[in-house]
Amino acid sequence: EEFGITLPITAKLCDSAGDYFTSADGDRTGSMVRVFQLTEGQLLEAKRTALAHHWRELPLPDRSIQQVFEAENAEQAKLIPWTITEGLYMVKPTCDAGANRVYGDESVQAYLAERDRAGDITSLCLGMLDTAENKLYLIKFDL
Repeated sequence: EEFGITLPITAKLCDSAGDYFTSADGDRTGSMVRVFQLTEGQLLEAKRTALAHHWRELPLPDRSIQQVFEAENAEQAKLIPWTITEGLYMVKPTCDAGANRVYGDESVQAYLAERDRAGDITSLCLGMLDTAENKLYLIKFDL
C-alpha cells in the first residue's frame, strides 16, 4: 500500500532482503527489498493501478537513486536490475503515503535534493514494475 499497489495474496514473493520497522511512536527505520513475480493478470492490474498513481515510464532518468540506495545498503542493491527499460517506476519519501513524488514538474533530482541537516537522504521508497519480466520491485529505507 505504501506504493499505491495492493498485491493479491497469490502474488509470488521471489526475493526478499532486509527489515523495515515502524515503532509505536511512528518512527520508521530499516532497509528492505521485496521482489514479486506476477502473473499476466496481476501485472495488468498492477500497471493499471500504478498509472492511476502517476508512476512514470522506465528507465530511471539517471543513476542517482541507485547510488543513494547502494550507499545505504550495497548488498540489497544487488537484487535490483537498475537498467530496466520496460515498465513503470515511482519514487517518494517513505512518509508520503500513496502518490508518486515524481510527476509533473518535479524530478528525481528535486526529490534527492531534499536532505537532512547533515546532507544525507534519510528516506526513500522506490517501486519499479518490470513489464518485460512480470516483476515488481519494492525498495524502502529510513535512517
